[in-house]
Amino acid sequence: MKKQLLCIILTSLFLMACSGGEPGETPTPQPQVKIPTAASLVSPANNTECNQGNIISADLSSVLFQWNPSENTNTYTLKVTNLNTNTVQEQSTSNTSQSMALKRGTPFSWTIVSKSSSTTQTAESGAYRFFNAGAPVENHTPFPAEAVSPSRGATLTGVTSITLEWESSDIDNDLAAHTVQLLGSSETLDQVDFENEATVTYQTTSSQSVSEVAVEVGKIYYWQVKSQDEVGNSATSEIFEFRVN
Repeated sequence: MKKQLLCIILTSLFLMACSGGEPGETPTPQPQVKIPTAASLVSPANNTECNQGNIISADLSSVLFQWNPSENTNTYTLKVTNLNTNTVQEQSTSNTSQSMALKRGTPFSWTIVSKSSSTTQTAESGAYRFFNAGAPVENHTPFPAEAVSPSRGATLTGVTSITLEWESSDIDNDLAAHTVQLLGSSETLDQVDFENEATVTYQTTSSQSVSEVAVEVGKIYYWQVKSQDEVGNSATSEIFEFRVN
């Protein structure tokens, strides 16, 4: 009997030791990792002409970017995209402003990526587009259109007809026409010749959408928008892609 009682006592002590402490003891909480939030952009403002920069040369000017601080952030990465070439320039800073040398007379978009030293997770702002002023002109080229629907890389299921929708803007507010080219293929973009292969073409004026566009299951579709203003200036978007399953 004594041996049984001793075994019970020893077993209880062993279980208490394995449980990590005295009964009712509260485990030490782990510190919560705070994720950065997205910054809000200030200037250059969206869909405007930027003529506040310092001229460096006939081709370049220094543009000052400004944004509001975001929470839980140690550093920011400024990303500026040349909308004519889709090339991206990046600069990092701990401040909420940063200058960058950019080509004059060229449309750009910019975003801010918020980063923290305590986590690898980041937050990216929305994008603003602007025209970096060059030599004085009477009329500006439109901004390249952006896909709205289907969104870039979307997969659509069980559809045979869709609406193509995009967003296009112009500093002079004189957009006059849009030309949309659509190509359906079973191949990836690097395997097709978008410009030379047969495409379906749609023409619109003020409307920035085309409805009742026929599509087929099992194909990848590529589309592109050319925006033209009243004096003949035009800009062509990058090639957008969606899939129909």
